[in-house]
Amino acid sequence: MADHSLAIITWDGEVPPPEFIAKARASLAEDLVDLEKPEDLIFHTVILGDSCDGPTITLSSDKETGGFRGLFSWESEWISIDELDAD
Repeated sequence: MADHSLAIITWDGEVPPPEFIAKARASLAEDLVDLEKPEDLIFHTVILGDSCDGPTITLSSDKETGGFRGLFSWESEWISIDELDAD
């Protein structure tokens, strides 16, 4: 079991406030304990507010740094599976 809470996170776009980064790091430590290395991660979304439409951080692997890439959004837009199947 690996603790990825201290791994490098390279941010794409806006860097989130420190309290949101702390929540993302806690999620890495709690939710991804079975992940052997960051490169194995496809994506992981951390919901930061009271609803899934609020702020989120989406993490994926960053093969260049051996850590994670992070994308922060104040408001999340979700796409239904039906829309994905239409493509």
